[in-house]
Parts: sequence; structure tokens; C-alpha cells
Amino acid sequence: MNSVSFGTACRWRVEGSVVFLLAVFFVLGCSTARAVEVAPASSVFAWGANGSQQSAVPIGLVTNVVAVAAGLNHSLALKDDGTVVGWGDNSLGQASPPFGLTDVVAIAAGRSHSLALRGNGTVVGWGQNTWGQSAPPAGLQNVVAIDAGEFHSIALRDDGVVIGWGNNQYGQANQASGVVAIAAGAFHNLAIGTDSRVIAWGDNSFGKATPPMLFNVVGISAGVSHSLALLGSGSVAGWGDNAFGKATSPAGLGGVKALAAGGSHSVALKTDGTVVAWGNNNSGQIDVPGNFTNIVAITAGVDHSLALQARRVRITTEPVSRTNVVGTMVSFSVEADGSAPLGYRWRKGTVNLAGATNAMLTLGPLEAADAGNYSVVVSNGLNSVTSTVASLTILVPPTITTAPQSQTVTRGADVNLNVVAAGTAPLAYRWFKDGTVIPTAQASGLLLENVQVSDAGEYSVVVTNVAGSVTSSPPAILTVQVPPVILDPPKAQTVPLGAAVTFAVEAVDALAYQWQKDATNIPNATTALFTLNNTLIQHAGSLRVVVTGESGSITSAPAALTLVSEAGNTSLAGWGQDFHFNGSENVNL
Repeated sequence: MNSVSFGTACRWRVEGSVVFLLAVFFVLGCSTARAVEVAPASSVFAWGANGSQQSAVPIGLVTNVVAVAAGLNHSLALKDDGTVVGWGDNSLGQASPPFGLTDVVAIAAGRSHSLALRGNGTVVGWGQNTWGQSAPPAGLQNVVAIDAGEFHSIALRDDGVVIGWGNNQYGQANQASGVVAIAAGAFHNLAIGTDSRVIAWGDNSFGKATPPMLFNVVGISAGVSHSLALLGSGSVAGWGDNAFGKATSPAGLGGVKALAAGGSHSVALKTDGTVVAWGNNNSGQIDVPGNFTNIVAITAGVDHSLALQARRVRITTEPVSRTNVVGTMVSFSVEADGSAPLGYRWRKGTVNLAGATNAMLTLGPLEAADAGNYSVVVSNGLNSVTSTVASLTILVPPTITTAPQSQTVTRGADVNLNVVAAGTAPLAYRWFKDGTVIPTAQASGLLLENVQVSDAGEYSVVVTNVAGSVTSSPPAILTVQVPPVILDPPKAQTVPLGAAVTFAVEAVDALAYQWQKDATNIPNATTALFTLNNTLIQHAGSLRVVVTGESGSITSAPAALTLVSEAGNTSLAGWGQDFHFNGSENVNL
């Protein structure tokens, strides 16, 4: 037995992402399945009769409630985790939901029985079952709304058909069709048809089941002996028993978005979040607490009333700055308190991030461009709060863009080995030769001065930063070539014509020799010694030797060969064989 009036045609009403459900004694209206969040998770308040503790909200049930329902002397609350809590009169088990009941999306409270609609479209009942009112028909499914009367129950299927069960003394459990919203009174029912007009059946005492000609009805609520309708204009129409003025709304009442008809009083919720009540006040059921604001749902029992008060958003745990390596994943999270549903909108700088609408933001694999400042705006229907800024620092491991290059140099030369690397600064360098660290080599360049053969080998460098390290590859190979050195060059000689003569050179690191006369190679003169066994006048001239090593060659200074005759005449002509000694045999020149 409850009331409700929301949105279009009152099957359900959606404001933003909030689907509201209200349940009231003798009239439920517009309850809905298929929506886990039925009303903003809120605090429960109660006022009016409390003889069975039906207005004594349990300690701890002050937050995370999404719907309430009021019966004769008991109350129900639906929590945002899909479970139900009951309190007040429990003489018939009406305030004790079945053990393990979960996935509940709507609730209804009758005189002494209770109903729950689950997310799968099925109905569960408990409490008094004298007329079978808490035993839904077998096979009932695809239900989108429920309500509980005094001794009967009704359910609206998604095909617009109303199914009833329990006491049918006045035909109140009869079926109806073409319906988009329902409300159960004590012994009568109301519904909104597809034409947005009111349908009624069951007990018609006081004319409560005979609605006036109304159009554009968006909400209905059925009490014990009176009925209410909410029009699209926000105004209220009432009919049936008008004792205590319960069917006549206060003059000037407008801007209403929800209704609840009780036993002999009525309650209205306005769009500004305030509550107005009228009718009988013998138990204080219309003494709305003066500090009521931000109300999002109401329900009325016979002599007591319940309301859900939404709570403003506040952030309890701010997002924390992160430092991550490029290529990894990172998450920012925020914890907030306030009436659900809470909306989240993450931003980078001042730009909203597409699809980032959860309490946790996950990014990755990260790129350098993801670095920046992140924040989140948390909101509900009452307010919005922006978190503190959490910075994301992206660490880029070092990469080598230009590796040190292999070189071949001559002994004694200076060598520069260089590496070019990128990555998050600072970068550290450590050079290695043949796998052994060079203690003093800690820069991007390595200078080797006056290199010797011992400096030859494989050189590599390890570049390191806070995000990792990289080793140059392949290693740079340093080859040190050793040129020959003439220690004792050939000496100038003067000998008698026809005498034998030997020229010699002393060199180190020599691999080959080539003697020359007047800069022309002498055939087969390729050792460190050059001997002429029988000097002829044409042998006179300038002799030198080219000494060759692995890394080049060197030419000695010229050594003159002067020939003299016995009379001292150096201009004698010669003839016959001409031999020289090449170091192993005499060779004919």
C-alpha cells in the first residue's frame, strides 16, 4: 500500500540516471524493476505513529538506502546493495525478509505482508499469507512494478498486463491490461493507462475507485479510502473519502513530483526537495520535520510517514599523484560520500576524458604524452565537488639513438667514442672495455689519448636513469695499428768501383722492405740488407728503403753511393754482368 508519482505515465520516473521508487501502505505506485538504483542512496527519516517502532529507523540504516515502503505498522528499506531491511511490527514476519534475499530493485509493504521485486523480473513475498497475498502466482515473471494492498497484491508485467493475487472480495485482484503504472490501496487499485488517464477497480466506497476526468496523469497513489493523482503540470487531484481533508491538496500546491496516500493523510514531494503533508494528524503523521531539504523519496503508512534525504557529495579520499614508467598501466581513484548515484567525470588539465566516468581511472599502456595533471568532478543531484589535482609523471627508460662506432687508428692517436641517448633525465653513463668497467669513464663521451696496442678491444656503454638501463650493442671495436719505425737508416757510402757494398736498415714492427735507387724500386731488393757484389758506375746514386708494417710504411732518408776508380776518377763506364746480394744470394741487376 503505497504511493508514487513520477515521470511519464508513472511506470517509472527517471531524473538523470536516478530511477525513483516509493512504497506506501495501501498503495505502491510506479515501483520499477530493471534498475538497481531506485532512488539516490540516502538517509531514512520517519515521523508519525510509533507504537510498533515503525518510525524508529534502525541504527546504522542512515545511509545507502534507495527506497522505502510503509505498511500498517511496519516499514521497509531497500539498500543500494540490493538487500532489504525491515523494522516495526513483525508479528507475522512482515518485517523479516527471507534469508539470502538479494538483487532487489523494488519493495512494497501491505497491511501485514511485504513484497520484493528482483532484478530478474520475479517477485518474492513474506509475512501474512491468509489470503495468499504473499505467495506470487507460479510462473510470474517479466515484472516491472509491484504493490501491496491490505490483503492483496498486484504486479505489472512489461507487456502492460496487471496480475493480482490474494483477497479478491471486491475484484481488486482482477487482471487489467494496457497499463503503464500501478498503485494498490486497501481494497482498490489505481493504474495509469497508455493514454495517461487513470484506471481504477475494486472497492468503490466513497467513490475512491471512480476517478474524475483527468488527462496527462504522470503519478498515482491509493490510500485506504482516498486516491490521488499527479498531473504533468505538477498539480495534485484527489477523490474518494475526504475526511480530514486528505483528498484535497493545500491551496496553491504545485511543483509536485511525487505523492503518497496514507490511511487518512497525504504527503507530497516537491521538485525543490521539500515535503508538504495534509489530512489527519492524530499521530503527527503530517508534522513534517522543519529541517527537511533535499528529499528524494516519500512513502506514507496508515499513520506514519517515511522519507529519504539525499546527502551532498563530499570527497573522502583524494586521488594520489603517480610516477610510472612508459608502457605500464596506472590507476587513479577517488572515494566519495553522498547520495547515490554519484557521477564521476575525470579530466586531464581542463579537458574531460572521454568515457572516464567511474570512481577509478585507468590509463595505459602509458606514453610520454600522458604525463600531466588529473582531477575528477564527483556529483549527484545536489552538488558537485572537484578533487585535488593528482599529477602523473611518466618516466621514459633510456634508449640509445646513436651508438659508439668502431674505429681503426694508428698507435699514438687520440680516440673519441661517443653515445647519444634519450630518456628521462638525468642520464648516467658507464663505459666498459672487454666487459670490464672503466672507473673514470662516466660521461656520454670517452676520450682515449695516445692509444697503444693495449687499448685495442671492445667498448660498450651502459646508459641508466631512474626508469631503467640500456647497453650499447654491438660493441664498438677499437683497432690500434702499429706503424714501422726505422731505428737505424741506411748510411751513405763511398767505395771503389767494382768493390762490393752493403746497405742496411734497422726497423721495428716491419713486415716488408723495398729498396729503391733514385726513387725507383730495385727488383728483388726486399730485405733489410741490400748488397752489390760488383759495383758498376751505373750503381752510383741515391739509395733508400721503404719499410712497411701492418699500419703503413715509412721511407728512409736517401743514402748516397759514390764510386771511385783507383785513380780517383768516378766517371768510369762499366760492362758485363751486374750482381747484387739481396741478403741470401747474388742477383743479376
